[in-house]
Amino acid sequence: MIDRIKGLLTKKKLFRFFKIALIVIFTSVVFLSLFGTVAHATGLVDDTVNADNLYSQYPLENYQLDFYVDNSWGWL
Repeated sequence: MIDRIKGLLTKKKLFRFFKIALIVIFTSVVFLSLFGTVAHATGLVDDTVNADNLYSQYPLENYQLDFYVDNSWGWL
């Protein structure tokens, strides 16, 4: 039994496993960075700059889309 476990965990097999895992992770990161899509909300808002409306005094590039997650669980 111990010989079988030692046969499964040789240094050569461990290095091969980590090398394959590293290649898969690196390939995934490169693939996602090249072909990943980014969601933008600029199409949902009118982009006209108008001083009469407080929400459109500045162009959309001045704003950053942000969100707040309430994790206090008070609403349950």
